[in-house]
Amino acid sequence: MKRVGKQAEGKKVATPEVRSRPAARAATATAHAAAREPREIGGDRAAPEELDQVVSMLGDMDIEVDAVEEAPLVEEPEKEVEAEWTEEKPEVEETERAPGETADPVRMYLQEMGGVPLLSREEEVAIAKEIEAGERQVREGVFSLDLAPEYVLQLAERLRKHEIEARHIFGDEEPESGAEATENGEPKEDKRADAFLRQVSRLKRFAGEREKLARERDRAKTSKVRRARIEKRFEVIKKDVLECLLDMKIGTKHITLLVDKLKEAHRLIETETSAVRRLEQRFGHPAAEILKQARRIANEEKDAARAVSRMFRAPAVQIVESLETIGEARRRSQQVLRELD
Repeated sequence: MKRVGKQAEGKKVATPEVRSRPAARAATATAHAAAREPREIGGDRAAPEELDQVVSMLGDMDIEVDAVEEAPLVEEPEKEVEAEWTEEKPEVEETERAPGETADPVRMYLQEMGGVPLLSREEEVAIAKEIEAGERQVREGVFSLDLAPEYVLQLAERLRKHEIEARHIFGDEEPESGAEATENGEPKEDKRADAFLRQVSRLKRFAGEREKLARERDRAKTSKVRRARIEKRFEVIKKDVLECLLDMKIGTKHITLLVDKLKEAHRLIETETSAVRRLEQRFGHPAAEILKQARRIANEEKDAARAVSRMFRAPAVQIVESLETIGEARRRSQQVLRELD
């Protein structure tokens, strides 16, 4: 009876252990789930203290609970704050530059200037001589015309009449200042004026001799031998006049004025030549033939008007008018050339 009683007690004790295993497993699963998934109460998340209370309750019921892994609380994602819109500045494309290059124009100029080698003393002297030779060639070309002596003689006459000062002739446009400009309250006499007037006297002698020889050459009684000697003398006088004008050292401004006169004379001659050329193209014949046939009409030769009109395919009146146009153009051109010679 005692064995049966002990076995019955053993069975009674074992029965609760068997029955408690599913409950323990369920409680453990519930605790793990409670630990892993946060529980909201009134909108708030479950605190860790509540989980501890559940575990302690299970412990009082003699239910073993495995260690619960603490899961991190899930945080609500923060709302992204919208950044204020700002205008993006366009990116400047930077060009690749070689070492030493720059975008600064002043530095670029200095770099280019530094890359050019400086002239040596010999090169400077050579360039100065070339400039001087070029200026002399221009002066020789201008002074070789008769227009130049006449212009210089006009300057000398204006200087004698005190219409201009010596500085105007030699290119010194700015008046002198201070004590050098006056002497005892009066303008100081420029010594260059005396030298200039002496050269002008020589120039007048050459001009007078040339006119005398020209009249002698045009005489009918002058022999061929004498005319040949006169021509040789003309060449000598021309060289002397040129040297005299070069020695005067007149200012560059006057050379420019003489060149402008040459340009104007060339323009006038070109204008008259163009008028004659247009008539030649119109009638299809050279100017000499037009003049010849126009004179026939003007002299009222028999059947001249009809023949010439048929020849030029133009009215006789127009052909006669061309005679006057060509003659006037030639007279103006010759007048311009006489002023230059």
